Amino acid sequence: MLDELATLIRRKHIHERATDTLTRIQHSEPMTLIHPSEVDFEAACDPEQKGN
Repeated sequence: MLDELATLIRRKHIHERATDTLTRIQHSEPMTLIHPSEVDFEAACDPEQKGN
């Protein structure tokens, strides 16, 4: 994914900007993406379900 991002930035902008962007990404905090089921998502959004 970073490779594709760098290629896109290089094509649309200057190389320095691509390098700076990749450096920022590499030094950023890691994050975890979750993909909850529809039931879990609805339960998390429902204030009545809090604490259950």
